[in-house]
Amino acid sequence: MVHYSMNMKMEFKEITAYDDERSETITGIYEMADVPDDDQIQMITTIDMLVKDNNTQKTYKIYDMVGRIYQDAEYGIAQELEGRFYHHDYGYMDIYTVERLKIQPGDTHPSEGEYLMEGVNGTEANVSFIDNETLRVRADTNGNGVYDYDSGHIHWRSLIEGDGNNDNGNADEPNGKTDSPVDGDKTNSIGMTFNYIEPGTFLMGSPEDEPGRRPDETQHEVTLTEGYYMQTTPVTQGQWEAVMGYNPSHFDDCGDDCPVAPLTWDDVQDFITALNALEGTTRYALPTEAQWEYAARAGSTTAFANGPITETGSGYDPVLDSMGWYAYNSKNRTHPVGQKDPNAWGLYDMHGNVWEWVADWYGNYPSSAVVDPTGPESGTERVFRGGIYGIGAKYCRSAYRLIHYPDGGGHFFAGFRLVLLQGH
Repeated sequence: MVHYSMNMKMEFKEITAYDDERSETITGIYEMADVPDDDQIQMITTIDMLVKDNNTQKTYKIYDMVGRIYQDAEYGIAQELEGRFYHHDYGYMDIYTVERLKIQPGDTHPSEGEYLMEGVNGTEANVSFIDNETLRVRADTNGNGVYDYDSGHIHWRSLIEGDGNNDNGNADEPNGKTDSPVDGDKTNSIGMTFNYIEPGTFLMGSPEDEPGRRPDETQHEVTLTEGYYMQTTPVTQGQWEAVMGYNPSHFDDCGDDCPVAPLTWDDVQDFITALNALEGTTRYALPTEAQWEYAARAGSTTAFANGPITETGSGYDPVLDSMGWYAYNSKNRTHPVGQKDPNAWGLYDMHGNVWEWVADWYGNYPSSAVVDPTGPESGTERVFRGGIYGIGAKYCRSAYRLIHYPDGGGHFFAGFRLVLLQGH
């Protein structure tokens, strides 16, 4: 039996797609991984993509699918996918699809040249390898939506076959979920959404030449060995009230979708205890300082997740302005979450709006590499991160740290977001 072999990961970062009616921005991954010891299942496929409608500024999880590639008696190879797909007109659809592919030339995926993918519904795509990691796809899907990526890496049309129905037989939102600006990998009973953050290694802290840098931002390598789910926004006033029964927010006229603040670190612990009891789990927690910064950076090494800092005072910073609420654009108040651009991992408001408590006691960073750090074992002050609506851009950098006593940080307008740890 011929074994088709290819390990490939295509990462989409702020790629603009467009047709005659809409403009969109795509982020996410399309990944194939070999299963070399299995004669039937050739490869495992993961598709995890966010799309932002640039007209409405809403962001959706357009693909959240897993699948397998295997031998097919008639066509030679087939891809089976299952998961969720977002359709502009119908909302979220649960989809199960099989694409049967004819590959030319030869029996294996070529490292260069072209081959043909032919779907059972007559769709075709010419695929060429640009290099070992990049594919260029040109497809014809009988007039279904055309999406051209301006990066030049991929030209793409959907090959998905699906009936457009969810479990209830309606082209509608599955499981009673409503249309929301953010849709994460997991959603709990009070509407908190969480995106999965893969384990990895990054540089924590800031380089010595970063504008606005402080001495306690010693740059060092950090490896996180366990993945986790990060809340896509700060905890909102509505979410807090649903769990605790009251709203402590100063800007309580801002609405249920605004971040809850001010809170002490101890207040947050009370919320976590109550939420874990409500959900019947022990997996909700504050992120460690390393988990927070790793998620905030989302693979970046610049001051902000989307680029470098250019303004160290209270003036306009063009990079931060698209992602966060700060002194220049906030009108000195908090704003509803999820209104600015997310980072590459689908997380909102990591820069500005409200400070966010993390789990750690404050301490000096090491200068050498560390694995799964949790901060000092004891201390007098806790850390919060991310900046706030009323201060300059330098305080909203990914590396910036602020501290206060755990029972008295409320006047700093600190809020928080949670992690959902993986179950075992």
